Amino acid sequence: MSPRRGAASAAPAPVGVIYVLCFGQPFHGANGGHVSGARHYVGWCADANPQRRLGEHLSGQGSPLVRAVVAAGIAVELVASWPGTRSDERKAHNRHGTRVCPRCRRSRSRQLRMFAGGGAVAAPTPQRIAA
Repeated sequence: MSPRRGAASAAPAPVGVIYVLCFGQPFHGANGGHVSGARHYVGWCADANPQRRLGEHLSGQGSPLVRAVVAAGIAVELVASWPGTRSDERKAHNRHGTRVCPRCRRSRSRQLRMFAGGGAVAAPTPQRIAA
């Protein structure tokens, strides 16, 4: 008899390495499919060598997105890696690349500071309205 769906598995999830690839410029796809342009790829590899996995991506043996980015002549760089499971990788995907990419996160906060005139953006003070 097979285990119930959703039942806890006896074997722990394998720990590998989660990695983030940052593209040198936004990739809009051959037909402009990505409106804002893909800037990152978050992946997972079973061994502890994300550089090896990056080599596979760059040689066309990986994600179709990374293959298309490389074919478009856009630079791809490994910017972060940390130990984790496939489930952890999914969580990183859900946070979107810009939030997990250390380079773009720094750039994004610099842009926010510039937008705010060099200072921090203050949240509006709540106002109580008298009845």
